Amino acid sequence: MKVLRFLNNHGEETLCVIALVAMSLAVGLQVVMRYIFEAALSWSEELARYLCIWLVFVGSSFAVRKGRHICVDALYGALPPKAARCVAITADVIFLIFAVLVLVLGLDVLQQVAESGQDSPAMGLQLSAIYSALPVGFALICFRLLQNLYLKLRDFKAATEEATATDIPT
Repeated sequence: MKVLRFLNNHGEETLCVIALVAMSLAVGLQVVMRYIFEAALSWSEELARYLCIWLVFVGSSFAVRKGRHICVDALYGALPPKAARCVAITADVIFLIFAVLVLVLGLDVLQQVAESGQDSPAMGLQLSAIYSALPVGFALICFRLLQNLYLKLRDFKAATEEATATDIPT
């Protein structure tokens, strides 16, 4: 249970930190090798690129969990609270539909790449390991959007019940 709680609260950020540190080390090592030892590494730039790809997709899920994805905040401030909640729920539903579509299409692309059996040029990694960042990232985004929708609907219901209870004359 502790592991699940940790993954729920810190999973994406832990993966992002690990990827960022590994990416920085690979690029730093490349700089040292190139300018001090005058011998370039063939794999470091490729590794940094692939880690950056994973960082973007996992980081997008982290942004959704924190509510930091792109939206128009001015609209929420101009609306009454109940309408703002409805707009937020609608936006999350639309985003979820988009995320599911990208997930499904990403799985199709991943399947094609896996069937091709291609490897990366410098490191010899299967390209399917790199291309899996898209469906994994969007699966995490879908999961976080479902969590957000659950919480928003729960809060909306509680606020509606509270408003209804205060409208009853005593």
